[in-house]
Amino acid sequence: VAAAPAPFLPGVRTAVSPSSGPSADLGQPVVAASAAEIAALAAAVRAAGQCALRVEAVGRFDRATLVGVGVAVPGQAPAYVPVAHRSLAAGPSPDAAALAPLAAVLADPAIAKLTHDGKAAARVFALRGWTLAGVTEDAMLAAFLLDSESDAESIDKALAPVVGADLPPRAQATGKAGNFEATSPAEAAAWVGRVAEITLLAAPELTRRVGLANLERVYRDVELPIAELLAVVERNGICIDGPYLAKLAADVTAQIAALESQVRELVGVEINLGSPKQLAALLFETLGLEADRGRKTKTGFSVDHEVLEGLLEAHPAIKPILEHRELTKLKGTYLDALPPLVNPRTGRVHTVFNQVGAATGRLSSQDPNLQNIPIRSEVGKSIRRGFVAAPGKVLVAADYSQIELRILAHLSGDPLLSGAFRAGTDVHTQTAALVFGLPLDQIGARERRVAKAVNYGLSYGQGVDGLARVLDIPRREAKEHIDRYFERFPTIRKFMDDVVAEARARGGSRTVLGRWRPIPELKSKSPAARRAAERVAQNTPMQGAGADIIKLAMLRTTARLAKDRLDAPIRLTTPVPRGEVTVTVDLTTAAGARRVVRTARPSRGATVELLVGE
Repeated sequence: VAAAPAPFLPGVRTAVSPSSGPSADLGQPVVAASAAEIAALAAAVRAAGQCALRVEAVGRFDRATLVGVGVAVPGQAPAYVPVAHRSLAAGPSPDAAALAPLAAVLADPAIAKLTHDGKAAARVFALRGWTLAGVTEDAMLAAFLLDSESDAESIDKALAPVVGADLPPRAQATGKAGNFEATSPAEAAAWVGRVAEITLLAAPELTRRVGLANLERVYRDVELPIAELLAVVERNGICIDGPYLAKLAADVTAQIAALESQVRELVGVEINLGSPKQLAALLFETLGLEADRGRKTKTGFSVDHEVLEGLLEAHPAIKPILEHRELTKLKGTYLDALPPLVNPRTGRVHTVFNQVGAATGRLSSQDPNLQNIPIRSEVGKSIRRGFVAAPGKVLVAADYSQIELRILAHLSGDPLLSGAFRAGTDVHTQTAALVFGLPLDQIGARERRVAKAVNYGLSYGQGVDGLARVLDIPRREAKEHIDRYFERFPTIRKFMDDVVAEARARGGSRTVLGRWRPIPELKSKSPAARRAAERVAQNTPMQGAGADIIKLAMLRTTARLAKDRLDAPIRLTTPVPRGEVTVTVDLTTAAGARRVVRTARPSRGATVELLVGE
């Protein structure tokens, strides 16, 4: 895979003056509420062959009600179609027959749709039984690709400056209600229609800049199609075993109570372990402990995870305190939170996948977050077992093994790391043998653990302090491990140095598909900030490529399943390093689906093959 060139990116980090973009000659938004007005609007869209859209809804995303749609057509004032307003000034909402011409336009793939977050629009329309097809531009995705540090989700910050328009934030336009449901259609039109018009003007300009910045490939081949697929994934949701999770919650509650009793016996006083203030007073005043990594905040001494880990050897109560914290978090985040989120219509839990949340391009899951369930702890594994297939079906998961390390081997061309992967050797054991100068059969669990931490630490830009924390060893020892690693892998060292030098010269880092990440802190006057920025530059090629590979794998898996006529919708996807794509299949088609998810991996031109397990 050849790396895309990284030219200077012209003016993508600063607000754009009106003269550098399209004219901000915006028309006064109008309301199209009658059947005749909606039909005329739909006819104008068909005549133009394109339109820009802005969707407004109310309610949780998986059961939201469409409030109204802003539509902008070239050459005329933007319009607002009220669908479900609840104000006295709104009058009766248009019925299904009146809205039919609009729904037909939305479903027509021959009519180009310009959007800002087309995935969210498609999700809302689907809940009403409408289809959104023909999305050719998504200004949110384009703005994010141009500057991954910007607030691409905010139209007033990401789009309005491109056309020189003044646009109040949505929160200001909606007021305390937080939505337009209780406003009059005219009030909603003033903001929603204006947003549609801004999108119509800004989206082509942002797309032009995407091309100038050599981001066209990742925009057209990855982000736009994956947005369309993710809208389906979000609607699919996933089943949970309610009775199983309820029993697990009861068991965890008992474990939490037992840990609280254990801590009371060890410290001799009553303590609310959920209170950082009480816990700090207990540890540093009552017990008189001293933390090597202690930090004093505005409210007292910090008792975060890092501080408590540093106290493990100082008092026997620290271990149960940490266990209590982990169980309490898992119970509150998943065991208590998941059952109420089951959609009463679908019987499934639905999540939102955010494409613009991580600068590396990694997908994140929110409301609820289904990607960060621990895989090493027993409770975490038990929670994962609560996600199940529907009756008569099975879940098939493709796990992209050690994806970022394989990318590092490919990009650096290191013969030792690449050779270990090609030979099928355990790469961490092989690394440990080289770093510690021992035969493979003499590598124990400790040596392998050190090598694994160093291997993955490189992919995440981890420095000496980070490795010391992960392995719970002195900083000096962590530095020795890293120094020995680079002595044995000089090609990787040179690759990392070259990546930083190129990023410093160009102001950021690129992935093999061309994804761009600006890193202005590389020129910071602060040495600590510069070092942190250098680690970001080093990990971006691996993390960014890993994120893009997972997205391409999802697209190829879906295409292959459709080609083979296998009804196997994607239910979940997890981020790198545990890159995973999960589909639901009938028992009768499970074997075919397994074959597809194992082979639909993007690896053309790679010197190290991607390994997909189940």
